[in-house]
Amino acid sequence: MSLQSKPKREVDADAEPDIDGDDLPDGWTAATLGQLTRDISYGYTAKATENDVGPKLLRITDIQDNAVDWSTVPFCLIDDHRIDSYRLSPGDLVFARTGATTGKSFLIRTCPDSVFASYLIRVRPSSALLPEYVAAFFQTRDYWNQITDNLSGSAQPNCNASKLASLTVPIAPLAEQRRIVAKLELLLGKVSSSQQRLSRVPGLLKRFRQSVLAAACSGKLTADWREENQSVPVSDGFNAEYPDSWRTSAFGLLLKSIRSGTTAVPQLDPTEYEVLRSSSVRPGLIDYTDVRYLTEDQSQNMSNFLKDGDLLFTRLSGSLEFVANCVQVRDLGERRIQYPDRLFCARLNDPRQGRFFEIIFAAPQIRSIVTEGAKSSAGHQRISLDNIRNQVVPLPPLAEQQEIVCRVETLFAFADQCEARLMQAQAHVNRLTQSLLAKAFRGELVPTEHALATAEGRSYESASELLARIRASKPNTEPAKRKRGKASKT
Repeated sequence: MSLQSKPKREVDADAEPDIDGDDLPDGWTAATLGQLTRDISYGYTAKATENDVGPKLLRITDIQDNAVDWSTVPFCLIDDHRIDSYRLSPGDLVFARTGATTGKSFLIRTCPDSVFASYLIRVRPSSALLPEYVAAFFQTRDYWNQITDNLSGSAQPNCNASKLASLTVPIAPLAEQRRIVAKLELLLGKVSSSQQRLSRVPGLLKRFRQSVLAAACSGKLTADWREENQSVPVSDGFNAEYPDSWRTSAFGLLLKSIRSGTTAVPQLDPTEYEVLRSSSVRPGLIDYTDVRYLTEDQSQNMSNFLKDGDLLFTRLSGSLEFVANCVQVRDLGERRIQYPDRLFCARLNDPRQGRFFEIIFAAPQIRSIVTEGAKSSAGHQRISLDNIRNQVVPLPPLAEQQEIVCRVETLFAFADQCEARLMQAQAHVNRLTQSLLAKAFRGELVPTEHALATAEGRSYESASELLARIRASKPNTEPAKRKRGKASKT
């Protein structure tokens, strides 16, 4: 037996729109969504199934990035005599009526035999309107301002059919609607292409940075520098993977110490004794604001306090991406801050090498070896002190180390500039969508039908006349008035 859906609710189709018609272009009018629709209905309540037992059941979660992959939409059981009430057709609009996506809409352009689920509302515009025109309005800021003001339910926002029916929609003459839709599809298609191209840039910048680090670690980044500095001696510790003047060493042999930090349990209440969290360490970055606090009694071990030049490594994380991240401590100033046992602190024999080794441990060929030794337990990936101590690292002469640091920082600064310009470009492109939609529904995107008709000396059907035609085509659904008189006895 199929589950019963919620009954339809009555909507006031003749409610007056909020937009003042005087603000609209000549030939336009304002109408409520209820005046423009043949039907506003709630969806069907049923259990979804992967078995092909009936029509597809479109749910909120099936609509992603303004598209539906119908091959992944499940099926449902529904009685034959009820299916027509819930069947989707091209030109229908569905709205999310609850949850995080409340108010989001989707235009059905094509679909298999399908019905819509109970957390959706189907809006079926009048056949005298262009569904694409109405759908475009539901992407505008004006629409979202209206729907946000009308949302109910603080814990779980929801939008019902009555609220949708009361929304105000600016209506252009039908011929103008066609031009607006065609122009929007052309321009928004270009905006979408630009967004897709820009979305690939972060991946390119990430690969660029990884290539720089790999070249720095292999010696390729400073190959020309070595040719210009022939006085650099050939190393006794020759390794075929690296240039002749480089040697290799276990990292632990280059350290005064390496240890984990305090095991004391921190607190949220501020004290003068700050302690970093493991999440404060990211590649090349320490967030000194991401801290907890210890008491004075918990802060007696001076080895738990950081010094400029120290190298911090993340010991464990829920994601392997954040395990073994290395960063040099710098710019402490007067700050006295401790580190927890979830971090390792390495103190170098020669502090001048700190930034170089931060680069080396970020290089993909070294990082992959360190993370291969990570162990998984209790939902965490973790490395040991030996993973760091025993790691074999390349060791160029100090002068070349400094040249590597300089070149990496120059190239990374260039990547940072590209990233900043990318963010500006993305913000500009994202604003274009709303700018184009706003112009479209102000009558500024294409010539208005009124202006064209006036210039050509012809008549045209205004939006007011179109609205009257839509009203005339609707069946009379006004409920019969009750006659006054004595109530009948039951």
